[in-house]
Amino acid sequence: MPDAKAFLVSTVVMVVWVEGCKWLAHHNLLTRGKRRKIVHVFSGPIFLLTWPLFSSTGCVWASLVPMVMTLKFALIGLGLLHDRDTVETLSRVGNREDILRGPLLYGIVFVLSTYFSFKEVRGVIGLMCLCFGDGSAEIFGRMYGEKRKLWWSQQKSWPGLVAFLVASSLCSLAMICMLSHLHAAGFEGTSIPMSQVISRVLFASVCGAFMESVSLSDIDNMTVFVAAVMADILLCSVL
Repeated sequence: MPDAKAFLVSTVVMVVWVEGCKWLAHHNLLTRGKRRKIVHVFSGPIFLLTWPLFSSTGCVWASLVPMVMTLKFALIGLGLLHDRDTVETLSRVGNREDILRGPLLYGIVFVLSTYFSFKEVRGVIGLMCLCFGDGSAEIFGRMYGEKRKLWWSQQKSWPGLVAFLVASSLCSLAMICMLSHLHAAGFEGTSIPMSQVISRVLFASVCGAFMESVSLSDIDNMTVFVAAVMADILLCSVL
């Protein structure tokens, strides 16, 4: 079964990636915040690049990859499975219960988006807004946003908002182009004019950036993705 083999390859790729990040945690080579952000930003794109391995109808097999990893994170967060390195890699504050918030929602989003938007431009845009957009907003907001707060949200900043827009837009376009170039079986991006793709990316990024600016940090992994997807649905209904 080609999709079963693709599942195994994709799972191995993701396990190697996560274990590498855990190795950094075990040896204290990066701060907790940097380790967590690396996982947040790059896990999604690495997984998306395995989509071409699956057939056009392989959404179930593909969604099993994040589902297995998300289940493991849930067990760790509930204390049913002990893995201190995972806690140190994914948690903001170093306790296992923290995994049941942002990291668990992150995994759930990937499971649902892979199943319902497999090899669709909409799914790619939503996930890139979550990974690169949300991740960049936090990084640049912390670095440059202390005195440049948004007037409608004193917890977020203009540098963070701009970083979200730029990162999510550029990375969404790059991922769509890469998947198209890899000739992913059934990938929607190969049949859509680039002008339409750019419009959809920009509109979804704007809506995702606004949602990130008003969302609580514990749930923004879900709300940013939903905002980007709903924006794309709205724009496509107009186009």
